[in-house]
Amino acid sequence: MNIYQDIVTEARKWADARVPYKHRGKTMKGCDCSGLLIGIINELGYLKNFKVPIYPPDWNLHGFAFKHNYITDYISKYANKVEIEDKQPGDVLLFKYFHVICHSGIYIGNDLFIHSYILRHVWYGTLKNSPYSDRLVEVWRLDLKKMEESK
Repeated sequence: MNIYQDIVTEARKWADARVPYKHRGKTMKGCDCSGLLIGIINELGYLKNFKVPIYPPDWNLHGFAFKHNYITDYISKYANKVEIEDKQPGDVLLFKYFHVICHSGIYIGNDLFIHSYILRHVWYGTLKNSPYSDRLVEVWRLDLKKMEESK
């Protein structure tokens, strides 16, 4: 297996366990959308020292007022942007609502992804005929070299 297959397998475990939504969480006890990715990567033994950025509780509601985007800022340190049509299982999907990227998920193939959404839990989403297909704006592929350099 490779890291991308491992990410998909681990993401499915979190979704099947219906890990609850928890703002700023990054464990199987609870996570938000960005914490889901960090928790999975930590569980696989990567980025053990990674600190989830401290962001205001309402940054996603007022994100258009900020000069940068929290999700893009941290993912760019460990991944490379790829074209949306080139997405592969294990890639990170970023979604825009209104003026800001404020949601993320893990692509698992066949137009399906796993994400943690507010007031619910980690679960499966679809890009086919759904609001998510119109909101998908970026795809990032984790880069093992960048991850190793960050240790």
